[in-house]
Amino acid sequence: MFVPDALRYSGVLSRPEYLAQLIAHELTHHLQNLATRHREVWADEKASAIVRSGSIKILEEGHAYWVDQEVTRLLFGAAHDIGDLSKSTLSDVYRKADADPRIVKMRSGPDLYKKGLALMSPAIKAVGAANLNRVWTDLALLPTRREVKHPVLWVARLERLLSTAKIGAPRSVG
Repeated sequence: MFVPDALRYSGVLSRPEYLAQLIAHELTHHLQNLATRHREVWADEKASAIVRSGSIKILEEGHAYWVDQEVTRLLFGAAHDIGDLSKSTLSDVYRKADADPRIVKMRSGPDLYKKGLALMSPAIKAVGAANLNRVWTDLALLPTRREVKHPVLWVARLERLLSTAKIGAPRSVG
């Protein structure tokens, strides 16, 4: 119910490419939450250490960013990123909010998206999106803090784990 007003204030409502990006990104987060039963899947001691390390946020945002870039590429022939919009194209209300340090502090920010994309892209290329989506339901597949910094390590571990029969059939999440 809040999305139309939020989009109107942000200045992207009339820009289909950015609207598509935003919708794809946020729907991906919704699917992540459904797959993890709102993070219940990770509510044990091992997972909580990974969640606290910040790896989960990078994984979630990287996955959503990868999806939104793929969606806009498919729909519009090129990836689109709201972050690339000039501030002058955004509404006055959005620009005021963007300058408020309390709001800025709550945002994930482009660095987190880029870090997440650097983590997700090689993993998806190596094991495919359907296999990678298993991460949302299997703790063994979550990246460690070290693997977030060195995605090649996570990719190698994913390839090793996903090639064994211990992991179930892939579930599509996004």
